[in-house]
Amino acid sequence: MADDWFRNSVWDEETARIFYTKLARAKSQRDQYLVIQAITLVDRHPEVTLSLVEEYFKTRRECYHDARAHSARAEAHLKLGDVRAAIAAMKAAMLAEAANPGFRTSCFVDLPYLIARESIREEYPYAIQTLSTHPVDDSEPPIHKFKWHAAKSVLSLDGGNPETVRHHAKLALACAQQRRPWFTLRAKLGLVESEHDKMIKRLREIQR
Repeated sequence: MADDWFRNSVWDEETARIFYTKLARAKSQRDQYLVIQAITLVDRHPEVTLSLVEEYFKTRRECYHDARAHSARAEAHLKLGDVRAAIAAMKAAMLAEAANPGFRTSCFVDLPYLIARESIREEYPYAIQTLSTHPVDDSEPPIHKFKWHAAKSVLSLDGGNPETVRHHAKLALACAQQRRPWFTLRAKLGLVESEHDKMIKRLREIQR
């Protein structure tokens, strides 16, 4: 659709030409269009996402979309296998959120979860502090609660209370079993899917 020129899921020379032609005509929402396009391309074209995010930061007129831009950069780095760069981008996203609280990403759970999943021990204190300052409640989708409790369990293995470790593993596994859609218009939105099977297996071992 013509109105979706900044939501392309595929990228080629012609698509890029049309996008940049229309972007040049955009005024007040130019920053937002760049970030939305970067986010939309992250699964299929993470390199393009990184390029668009770089352009956003070089040309942005305001900083309102910084958190989402950093988050898109983090996801692109993960797609490309660069975990360290993804962690740095997520940290930047959280700093941007603190500066503009109205713009929230999922980095508050994604970051501790990533650190726990990859066993990056030098980042454990940061991850634990992030969980402490960003608790989850029932209003969060199952995937957020799963990541929070899974991270809490794994990060607490070193010197933590065994009961606390098993308690959060149990809560995370309960979230993973939820099949009721969190958002009725998208059947799987917010649910824990198969990409987390390795962590689920680890949590089951913790519970034994």
